[in-house]
Amino acid sequence: MSSSPTLSSKTGTVKPPLENFTVRRAESIDAPQIMKLIERITEKCFGKVNVVNVIEKAVFSVTLTSSSGEVIGFGAFYDYPNHTSYNSVDWEKHLPERHNLPLVTPLNTMFLHFFVAKRPYQSDIAREIIRTVFNSCIFVQYIFLFSRTSNIGGALLESFERNKDGPKEEKMFLCHRHAHHPQLHIRRAKPEDNDDLLPLFTAQNKILTETYGDYFLAELIEAQDEEHKALVAEVNGLAVGFMSISTHVNDKLLNKCFELKPYNFLQGKRDIADGYESSVVSDTVDTPTPLTTEVEEEIEAETKTEPEAKSETKLITDEKIEESTKSEVDRKAEEEPKIGEEAKIEGDTKIELETLSFKDNGEAEITNFLTPAVTIQRPSTITMDNESLRSGSISSHSEGVVPSVDVCVVEHKSSSTHLKTETDEDTADYELYNPSSFCIQLFCIDDEYETRSIDFLVEAFKLFPGKEFCVITVPQTIPEFPILQFFSRVTPKAQSTLHQELYVFHSSSLLQNIKVRFATEKDHDGIAHVARKFKGKSKLLVDYEKYLAGHRDDDGTPIFTLVAEFWDQVIGVAVIRTETDIDFIRSHYNLEDFIYFTHHRPGEHGRINHWAISATFSYYTKHFMRECMRLCAMSCLYYIIYPSDVKPVKPISTVECIHSMIQVSPRRQIVYPLDNLKGTAPATFDNRPSPNIIKDVPPFSVFHINRKLTHEPKITVNSRIVVVGASEVALSFIESLVLTPHIHFNNIVLVSPEGLPVEPYPTHPTSLCYGSKYMSMINLGASLNIVKSKMISMDREDQFIEVLDGRKINYDYLIMATGRQLTMPEFKNESENAGGVISSPVRRNVTEISKPVPYSPPQQVITVDSLEKSKLVANIAKFNGGAVLVYGSTLISYTLIRYLLDNDITDIIHVLPPRKISCFNNPAVLQQVTEAMTELGIKIHESLVLNMVNTDDEGNLCSIEFLPTEGAYETIECRTAIMVNDFAVDNDIFESVNNSCLVFDGRLVIDSLCHTNDPLVYSAGPLTKYKRGLYFDGWEHEIFNSSEVGSRLASIMLPLFDPSSPTLPELQNYEFPKFVQPKKVFGKLPGGYNYLHVWKPAPQVDLRIDILEPGHGKELVTEKSGYFRIHLNKYETVQTITCLTKDEIAVDNITELYGLHEKYMNDLWKRFTTNMIDDFFEFFKQPWSLLLFHDRFPELRSDMVELLSIPNAPGEVPMSDKILKIVDEDLHVDMSTKDQVSKEYLDSLARKVIEKRLFSYLSYNKNHLQHYASRNMA
Repeated sequence: MSSSPTLSSKTGTVKPPLENFTVRRAESIDAPQIMKLIERITEKCFGKVNVVNVIEKAVFSVTLTSSSGEVIGFGAFYDYPNHTSYNSVDWEKHLPERHNLPLVTPLNTMFLHFFVAKRPYQSDIAREIIRTVFNSCIFVQYIFLFSRTSNIGGALLESFERNKDGPKEEKMFLCHRHAHHPQLHIRRAKPEDNDDLLPLFTAQNKILTETYGDYFLAELIEAQDEEHKALVAEVNGLAVGFMSISTHVNDKLLNKCFELKPYNFLQGKRDIADGYESSVVSDTVDTPTPLTTEVEEEIEAETKTEPEAKSETKLITDEKIEESTKSEVDRKAEEEPKIGEEAKIEGDTKIELETLSFKDNGEAEITNFLTPAVTIQRPSTITMDNESLRSGSISSHSEGVVPSVDVCVVEHKSSSTHLKTETDEDTADYELYNPSSFCIQLFCIDDEYETRSIDFLVEAFKLFPGKEFCVITVPQTIPEFPILQFFSRVTPKAQSTLHQELYVFHSSSLLQNIKVRFATEKDHDGIAHVARKFKGKSKLLVDYEKYLAGHRDDDGTPIFTLVAEFWDQVIGVAVIRTETDIDFIRSHYNLEDFIYFTHHRPGEHGRINHWAISATFSYYTKHFMRECMRLCAMSCLYYIIYPSDVKPVKPISTVECIHSMIQVSPRRQIVYPLDNLKGTAPATFDNRPSPNIIKDVPPFSVFHINRKLTHEPKITVNSRIVVVGASEVALSFIESLVLTPHIHFNNIVLVSPEGLPVEPYPTHPTSLCYGSKYMSMINLGASLNIVKSKMISMDREDQFIEVLDGRKINYDYLIMATGRQLTMPEFKNESENAGGVISSPVRRNVTEISKPVPYSPPQQVITVDSLEKSKLVANIAKFNGGAVLVYGSTLISYTLIRYLLDNDITDIIHVLPPRKISCFNNPAVLQQVTEAMTELGIKIHESLVLNMVNTDDEGNLCSIEFLPTEGAYETIECRTAIMVNDFAVDNDIFESVNNSCLVFDGRLVIDSLCHTNDPLVYSAGPLTKYKRGLYFDGWEHEIFNSSEVGSRLASIMLPLFDPSSPTLPELQNYEFPKFVQPKKVFGKLPGGYNYLHVWKPAPQVDLRIDILEPGHGKELVTEKSGYFRIHLNKYETVQTITCLTKDEIAVDNITELYGLHEKYMNDLWKRFTTNMIDDFFEFFKQPWSLLLFHDRFPELRSDMVELLSIPNAPGEVPMSDKILKIVDEDLHVDMSTKDQVSKEYLDSLARKVIEKRLFSYLSYNKNHLQHYASRNMA
């Protein structure tokens, strides 16, 4: 988005300037205002068009809006001409020849298909839109306009000129880049440029001038030699940018720290005649210019040596994530080296930390003088490379070296990855025979010209004609700036201690001679070479052969194979199938967040099955995608990732392009009562949704890109975000980050002993937030790195955490979201003198309590605090034999007993410690469950407190002694005891937090924005409590919906990475953060019961007391096919739902009733009180209710409330204001007032608008709600 202060009219009449306009990407919602700008000359020039369709299919569309939000201009640009003489698929074969334009290619050309502007500013708006296109689409050199008439209007004629070389009947007009946003003039820097450049540096950072004086740039420029050069960008005689480059690069250390194998280890070609035959794998290619050398002959993956194979970044797809091994490359730096000293890093590698010094004669000695790379983008961009690159050494000490830091974040893959630790033996034994790289040491450019930063690289490679690679390193906390978007980020190796990101640019990318076409038989060797490293190489080649045979898959589905060429060499390959399940994808994923679905025909959707492109040309990935869509006549592409245990119907391979795509979030589905939607004889109606929508298929995650997204840049965040714990809060936080469409996070690390929770605990209830199906549909493993270990310590000064196996993981932001875990209570054994000594987690008034003695119970006393224990608990109980004692009054104790019963364990004893409120907080539910357990022979003991464990002569559990609240000790014999009553912060987490001096007051203390007392450490969830100064006692995160807490934490942190994200204000005392989503729990209970409870998040109050309070509301209960309770608050909205039945519960449906007014539910209260409803389970299975469960129904409700504010006529009071006034005067409205309001509504304009919106909603969502009447039927 860009803006300008004013636009002035070019007409003879003086007009006031148009101020504060904004340029942004066009959206479908702009269409109504755009249509108002259409004039007669517009239709003569472009014809009649569907504006929404133009916006949807354009590769780049721009809207200008005024300060009031009014659309004042619009332009839509395509990648093919809108003329009948040319086909969108092969126009590039004919247009350049017919119009004598040999340099025109799909990469550097766009076509203006539609333009409108508000008078009298049309000329200015046209120039601004064209300038925006050239500014945003860096490779575009030409914009063509094919008009139906020779008169295209004065506004466009000022920017376009008629092309006279082509056929006159085609009426083609041409606009050149140099007339609007020309390439920068780059030249060698001169000392006198200091005066122009110094303000660019000092405007954002005065460190350099304060340290080295006002003439440090002049001195640096004067010190140029054969290995150090300086360039400036000049505009109208003024220097607007500066770049300092050097050939002093420590290639060996870079290769030790980064995966540079795809870049030929930053080496050039070595002549085989010299006696050295290279076996390295390179992705560089031949070019006929001196900018690059010829590509080396590469061998197949099968012939690689073992060290080479090990050096590649490991990608886990169908295999289980392995535990990383500890690196042998341990840096035991006892003391950080100081400036000017040398420090050993590993082997023979030395690092010299030097400074900039000047001789007496004024000659400068250029050595290391800069701090780690600093990037500032407003109003200029300044990049200072790390100090070691300047002299050929690379130092990580500038940010503080952590001894034995073995873990570095690896590049994200399309399936779950892990942090791999390498040893020296794992690194390929390569020889740095021909260093072929130079580095950018210092870079600065004015904000207005930052998108033309690539112009520097053209001149830089000319200064070093023998070099193939340009490299730059930046700190991980710095977001990518424009010049880095042309570079490829290199994957760090596990043993890297450089707190920097490395970016590489190959000289071949400057030539822009990229061609995309359909594959032919002669491409076999080239395709095999590009796909040589793919695990799915054989599958790709099989699909390629199918394409050659008949362009069809085995089942007849169209299949396409395309290749990207560079100087006749294959550098990329794509295999795409026509998407046949688009209806299923649309109905199960929020695809319509990115496209207007009805404007994309079924055949315009394609699925990527295989994709590969050379690392050297990875920047052209989106261009490759755009060309694939154009050539295949498609508008959308998808990539599907299945869970590792699911075999896809069609063979696919891991692709490298998903980070150029957008992950689509899943949609909540209606649970359809299919029997109620189909008539029985003699009725023949069938209102069931299409089988393509309700079919049962394995869950998968979806990545998407469309034509208009191929020019949409993403913000790349390299900050190391380490999340400790895989709680629901942590998962929600990570989900919110990775599903943010315009931001890509490279370095999110999850530290958890069990990794991602891909399956639920069989012994536990579920909160319905992150089930196994949903986890497969969001596939977080594709976007983060997983460390299967446990945090045991934290170093806030050096910003790293240590995990159980001794590895250290650095962070820029640390998220503590471990929650609280089941823990073993403290009690004594029989060898100790009981003497009335009691240790219990339950507070009670018992005399003679003394300090408990630490004691480790026998192995038969367990708790289910991990997935492994949860799965094995039944086997453990069977192995031990005898009675199984379950201690706890939590809901887990009941679901655990159900699990034991389902595994044929019947000798169960349930011991409940004292508790004021049962876990059900409902006497009716508690009674039914207790009766069912009694019928099953389960012995129940209430109000007992653990005291002592008794063992036999072999040390095995034989009984447990309890103390009741009243009376003598009670001993219960058992062979297995399962403790599921107490939750606490994990001891290792507590020690880590406490030893690092984070404030801990029973829980980790945070403020209203989830900060701890360390600004880089955030925390949320049950682990935390608000600081006492906020007076939020009793309102911890534990009582709120975990998913909502996690997403709020993400909202708090997103402004750190994206300045356009809204910033949440810090709350003051007594001002509590708003959480509105309900708490939910579902579990299977003894007696075959299914239990669902949905309630308002708030401190728990005993229902027996709350129901007596004035203003409690209304209770609605049915018990025909099970217990179903609905609690309406005083506003008659649903506040609590409780279900207990032996039948299956439509959980996803019932939970959506929370927060609805009873009127939405077909006048629920009236029907209930008149005995028209005797079973809520059946009532909410009736077809009329399905609209309530639709995932977009909340949006419809919000729209209807907004539409109520429409007045019948200007100046009249809208219906919404009238209703609010009546309610403000008296909450209890009498019937006569209600009738009067109803009559006014029936005659109001708001009613007509609301009805229109409702029918439009039903029509658009017909795929889910086809049993509802349409407007024509009504």
